[in-house]
This record gives sequence, C-alpha cells and structure tokens, in this order.
Amino acid sequence: MVRSKPRQVEHPLVKGSFQLVVCVFSETVGLVTNMLSRVGQIRRCAASLSQTLTQVTAARHKHTLPDLTYDYGALEPHVSAEIMQLHHSKHHATYVNNLNVTEEKYQEALAKGDVTAQVSLQPALRFNGGGHINHTIFWTNLSPNGGGEPQGELMEAINRDFGSFQKMKEKMSAATVAVQGSGWGWLGFEKESGRLRIAACANQDPLQGTTGLIPLLGIDVWEHAYYLQYKNVRPDYVKAMWNIINWENVSERLQTAKK
Repeated sequence: MVRSKPRQVEHPLVKGSFQLVVCVFSETVGLVTNMLSRVGQIRRCAASLSQTLTQVTAARHKHTLPDLTYDYGALEPHVSAEIMQLHHSKHHATYVNNLNVTEEKYQEALAKGDVTAQVSLQPALRFNGGGHINHTIFWTNLSPNGGGEPQGELMEAINRDFGSFQKMKEKMSAATVAVQGSGWGWLGFEKESGRLRIAACANQDPLQGTTGLIPLLGIDVWEHAYYLQYKNVRPDYVKAMWNIINWENVSERLQTAKK
C-alpha cells in the first residue's frame, strides 16, 4: 500500500508576509535606484555649475587695456603719435594679454596643488603684471595740458622733502636717465614716514611691490617709449616729459596714498 505524501498547505499569513517582503524590497530597490540617479544628476549639475562659475569669475577678472583720455597725437611734439600708438596699442596690450594667460595657468596650478608650476610662473606674473600696473599709471600721469608746476599739498611736500621743485626734477631726472637697460624712474610716497621718495626700478618691476613706495609719478625709459623720436638720447626724452606731466593726477594720487 503506497502512502501519499502529506499535502503541504501554505499558510495565508506566510504567503502574505512573503509578498509584503517582495513588495518592500522592490520599492526599496526602486527608491535607491532613483536616489542614485538623482545623486548623479546633482553631481553633474554641480560640476557644470562649478565650471560655469569658474569661467564667469575668470571673465570678470580679465584685465583689459585702458582707454586713453587723449588722442595718440595729443602729446606732440614731446611724444609723437607713432610712439604713443605703438606704446599703448601694442606694447601695453601685450602685457595685458600675457598677464591674463599667465593668471589662467597660475589658477590651474593652484587647483592642482602644483607648487613647482606656481613658482615657475612668478617671473611672468611679475613682468606682465608690473607692465600693466606701470603703464596704467603712466598714461594718467600724462596730459596734453600738463607741464608747469604742481600746486597745493603736493608742492609743499616737494619743497619739504627735496628743497625745491627744481631740485626734485633734477634728482628724479638723474635717477631715471641712469637706469641701466630698461626700467622706470618714480616719484613715490612712503606711507610710514609720510614723505616723498625717488626710486628707479628695473624692467617692469612695480614700484610698490618692489620698494613699498606708493607710485605717484612714473617715467618709462624702455626704448620703445622714446627711441623712434629721441634715438639713444635718453636725457632729451626725460627732459621733454616734464612738459606733459599731469600734476593734477599726481596730486590726486598723493591724496589717495595718504588715506
């Protein structure tokens, strides 16, 4: 006699629990999948936003060539229109363009933590950044209505620190003419003592970054500033510059430096 196997009866509670587990698991997997998908979207959006912000920030901090407040020929006969056009639209523009390129590379090096690259870019930052700073001051130091003598507090400070305006001119002219190779002659303000000082800087070294003096008046003695007109006679060029110095601008710079 063959006995039949007992029939297994699935309890309704067990069946219901299993279905519930399956349902919950399915819901959980779907929820996790959806969350992961959203996380991926958020990361992509964040990356895109970061890149956009970086581009916007870089665009905002791009240096630009400043416009002149006078025509290229306005400083004649002391500085020719040809020299001014080349000096401003070519030489200064090159410093601006190279500065922007160098700063982009420097930001990339900072983001990567590449100290070696940061160090290697310092000379280019100094040269092109200084060139931009120096020329931006230089253009405002000049005026077709310039020359003569300063007035007010500036004249008082010159008399106090140099004895007379003529002595200041002679001292600054001598320091500027004596620059070896290329560079700048400067009248600067020493904030600690509250006095005016004369200094010379090589190449495009910025006055404040090099000496701590705040620049008031600069004379560019790179050959591109005068050679087409004055050839190698630098003293004649420096002498002529005093006829177009914008003393109002120099005075304003002194007031700002004192604050």
